[in-house]
Amino acid sequence: VYKYAQLLGLLMDHFQGIAVSGTHGKSTTSGWLAYGLRQVGVDANFVVGADVCQLGASSGSGDSGFFVAEACEYDRSFLNLRPQIACILNIEADHLDCYRDEGDIVDAFYQFARGAKPDGLIVANGQDANVAKVIERLDGRRRIVTFGFGTKCSVYPRNVRVHRGSYRFDVYQDGRRLGSTSLSVPGRHNILNALAVTAVAVNIGVEPEAILGVLDRFSGVDRRLMLKGCCNGVTVLDDYAHHPTEIRASLKAIREKYHPKRLWCVYQAHQYSRTRFFLDAFAASFREADKAIIPEIYFVRDSDVSRSEVNADILAGRIRAEGTDAEYVGAFDAVCDCLEKELGAGDLVVTMGAGDVWKVADEYLRRLGGNR
Repeated sequence: VYKYAQLLGLLMDHFQGIAVSGTHGKSTTSGWLAYGLRQVGVDANFVVGADVCQLGASSGSGDSGFFVAEACEYDRSFLNLRPQIACILNIEADHLDCYRDEGDIVDAFYQFARGAKPDGLIVANGQDANVAKVIERLDGRRRIVTFGFGTKCSVYPRNVRVHRGSYRFDVYQDGRRLGSTSLSVPGRHNILNALAVTAVAVNIGVEPEAILGVLDRFSGVDRRLMLKGCCNGVTVLDDYAHHPTEIRASLKAIREKYHPKRLWCVYQAHQYSRTRFFLDAFAASFREADKAIIPEIYFVRDSDVSRSEVNADILAGRIRAEGTDAEYVGAFDAVCDCLEKELGAGDLVVTMGAGDVWKVADEYLRRLGGNR
C-alpha cells in the first residue's frame, strides 16, 4: 500500500519529471505548462491538482518522455519526487498544522530542490526572499534559472501593459529578447506563472517564439478566477483562494479584469487552525472588496481545540475592524438570500475558498435564472 505522493514519485522516476511547487500557483502553472507543451507538440504526461478544462481532466498520459506534476508541500509530500526540473514559484508560511514555522517550510523546499536529479535544473522565483534562502543553501550544487520582474533574474518581462484587464509584455532571458506574449488569465501574479512556464519550456528545448505564441490560449484551471455566469447584469465568479496572499491577488485581479460597480466576496475560511494562525493577515486581505460575506468555516483536519479558538463570526469582526464591510452569514441558503436581496446590475460576486463554497455560486445562479 502506497500513499499518493509515494506512487507519484515512483511514476515520475520513469520519465523526465517536471515538478511545480510553491505556496501559491501550483495548479495554474502546472496545468498551463502541460497545456502549453501539448500546444507546441510536446505530448507531456501530467498530474495537476485541479481540473484543466482544456485538457479534459486533471491528469493524462502522453507520448513524450516528459511528466509534469504539481508538487504539494503539505505533509512534505513533494519530497517523494525526484524531478529533472524542480520549479519553485514562491514560499510562504502555510500548513502550520504540519510545519513548525516558516523556517521549517523553507527547509522542506530546500530538501525538495536537493531531490532534483544531480544533472537537473531548478527554475525559481528570483524575487522571493524565502526562495533566495533555498538557492543560497544549494550553493551551486544544481543549475538554477530564475524568473521575476527584475532584470537580475534570468527570465523577466519588459513593457508590461494592461489591455482590457489582461496583460501584455515582452520576455527577455539574460538580456536577450525572446519575444512578446499576452495572457488570457487575469492578474499580475499570472505574469510570474507565465514566466515560469516559459523558463521550463525553453530549457527543455522548446523554441521561445513557440511557447510565447500559445500562452494566451490558456484559459485557466478549475476554480481559479473561474467565470460561472452572468445573469440579470450580475457577474458570478468562483475562486480557490484560501490564503491571505491569494485572496489579495484574486480580488485585485477581479477589479482589473471586470471593473465591477460593487465587488462582493463570499469567503469560506478553510480550516479553523489556518484561520487562527493567519487571523490578522486574513482580516487585512479583503480591502479590494466592497463587502465580505463569511459563512461557517470549512472543517477539515482540525481538532476540537482549534474549533474552540476561532469561528467565522470572529473573522468577520476582524475584517470589519480593518475597514471592510463584513458580515457573518452562517448557512449557504441564507447567503444566497442575502445576495438575491442586495445585488443588482453591474455588481460582481465571487465565491472564494478551498471548501464547498462553490455551491453558493451554483445556487445563486440557479435562482437568478429562475427569477429572470
